Amino acid sequence: MALTEKMKAFALAKMQGKSNKEAAILAGYSEGSAQSRGSQLASNPEVVAYLASLNLQGGGGIDHMPLGEAAINAEIKDMKDVNTALEFFQYLYRKPSIPLKIRMEAARNALPYETGKVAEKGKKEQRKQLAKEATQGGKFATLENQLRN
Repeated sequence: MALTEKMKAFALAKMQGKSNKEAAILAGYSEGSAQSRGSQLASNPEVVAYLASLNLQGGGGIDHMPLGEAAINAEIKDMKDVNTALEFFQYLYRKPSIPLKIRMEAARNALPYETGKVAEKGKKEQRKQLAKEATQGGKFATLENQLRN
């Protein structure tokens, strides 16, 4: 479940040092249910994570960006330098915060771009290699190669 506006308002009130009940009232809950809602919200994992992200950012205001959104914006800024498929794959497999399975798949996809594909020799190169091997020994050896043996 995503954070609601009331949950965000509760977390911001907690940042100001309000008690659970006061923060729930400021968030818009009724005074009769504020005590229990404040306790529930204070132990809600999403609210706790949001509160922790606000603490990491050094406070918070209504216009303050949660930590998750800041990380996404930083990722987008990093991706502006990526112009080719190779750079994209390199970005993915070098980023430690990305799961290992995705990083390995990116490395596998980048491999042909980085090392080049080893292909068979063409017909001309094969003939040239066979001719060179034929001159190494036997009756078609060059004079130089015959003297070595």
